[in-house]
This record gives sequence, C-alpha cells and structure tokens, in this order.
Amino acid sequence: MPGLPEAISAVTCCAASGRVLAILLAGLLLAELPAEASDEKTPPTAVSVTRDRTTGEGVAGPNAKSRDSGSITKIGAGKGQPLPTQADRELALRARQLAQDGNTDGALAAVEQLNPALKDTAFYFELKGTVQTLTKHYGKAESSFAEMLVKEPDSYVGRFNRAEAVMLQGRYLEAETEFAAVEKERSNVDPPVADLARFKRVACLLAHGSFLAAQLLVPPVEEGKESPALFYSRAMILWVRKDVPGATRVLEEARKQFSAQVDDLYTDTFVELNWGVREASGQFKFTPRFR
Repeated sequence: MPGLPEAISAVTCCAASGRVLAILLAGLLLAELPAEASDEKTPPTAVSVTRDRTTGEGVAGPNAKSRDSGSITKIGAGKGQPLPTQADRELALRARQLAQDGNTDGALAAVEQLNPALKDTAFYFELKGTVQTLTKHYGKAESSFAEMLVKEPDSYVGRFNRAEAVMLQGRYLEAETEFAAVEKERSNVDPPVADLARFKRVACLLAHGSFLAAQLLVPPVEEGKESPALFYSRAMILWVRKDVPGATRVLEEARKQFSAQVDDLYTDTFVELNWGVREASGQFKFTPRFR
C-alpha cells in the first residue's frame, strides 16, 4: 500500500487506565488520506505498513490502534457507496475525540450529524462501531461492525473490528476464530495486519485457558526475525505461567527494540484483559497472577 502515511489513524481509548491513547489511538489521521483512496483494490487501513525497526518491523506501526480496543480503521465508504466529504471526515474525528473524552452522548450525536447520504454505508457503521467501542458498548459495537460487513462483505477491517468487540465481551474462542480468518486472508498481502491478528489469537486462547493451543502459535526464538507480535506473545505466555519477572524481562527487551507507541499498541491488549495496569508514566506493568 504505497503512499500511506507512516502513522495512519486510530480507534480507541484507555478506559481501564483512564487515559486516551495516542495511537488507534493517537494520530486519527482519517482526514489525511484522499477520498479517492477508497477506490483502491486494497483499501487503506489504520495499520501502518512501515517495516522500520523503531516502529515495529513486520507488524502494525505506532499509529495503528488505540487503548482498550484493537480496532483498525480504513478510509472511505466502500466500493460503490457515497464518499465522505471533508466535513464528514472532520465530524468523524470529532466523534472519536468526544468518545475518547468520555462524552458518549456527544460522540453519538456527532455520528448522526454525518451527511444523510452516508447513513447506510460502511463508513457510517464503522465510525459508529468505533465510537461504541471507545465508550465500552461492545455488544452494540459488534452489531455495528456486523452491519458494516453487510455493506462490505469482504472487508477484513470489519472482520477484525468485529472480532475485537467479540473478544472484549469475553467470547474468546469465537474471536480467535475470526482473528485466524483475518490472519489467513492478509498473510501474503498485508503482513502487519496478519501479525497483529496472530497476536490477538494468542491473547484470546490464553484468556480462554487454552494454553497449549496458544503456545503452538508462538514459534521458537529466531535471532533477527523477531517481531513485536512474537515478543509480546512470549511475555503473555510467561505471565500466564506465573513468571512475572520473566514476562517483565521480555517487555523490557521489547522496549529496547521497538518504539513506545508499539509498546502501547501491544500492551493495550494486556490492559483490556486485566493482566496488569499502566503506571503514572503510562508504561504497562504486569500484576502478579494468583490462579
């Protein structure tokens, strides 16, 4: 997907820690891509495809997602559907910001102020689902992303976001199956998205208690080919084994190799699953595991 900005948009807020993420949360660059981009065969997504080691080689870049939700965002309304105007894009950004600030009513009101011609498009349902995710209305978000998929059945963005909403409702095996489908579909054409989906699969399996199945998704260490998804997956596995010091060491090593934004991107899932907390500095810390 040449020509995409290094940091492409975002989606969620960190209700667990009380802070808004500056990535899927931080860059909300929805308005920065031209509307024509939606006509491309492969639509732009919120996941950066940069391979720079400082932003996450082979995985989603720093502005791929937000706290307390791993949703990814695409630009445009879907093939054959009305395109959002600049005013609509600005409204979308405003709706997300209001949701991140905890203003649920204001955020939903902003969504409904979109051009009426967009009210039956993938763009509308994606935005609505994003706002609902940010405000922790996960069941409603799942329904909105399902509506998005009715309008755009082949959208891996819609499938990823719906899987995220399902995961956040505790239906881990269902979510893992959906993330697996996204990984398979994007593995050859969009490795960053596939890598993030693999990480989500590991998280879902561990949350469900399927430890051995999760381990099978994490290959042995191979020097020079380590991605953030592998680092943070290994940290999860160590934590589930009640090896908090070991999990913490893996996080520290990951932080030496990848940016703070990438660290936020992956540790947000740990926050979502209540496996730790963000300290005053904003850095994630695993809490002891007692069972």
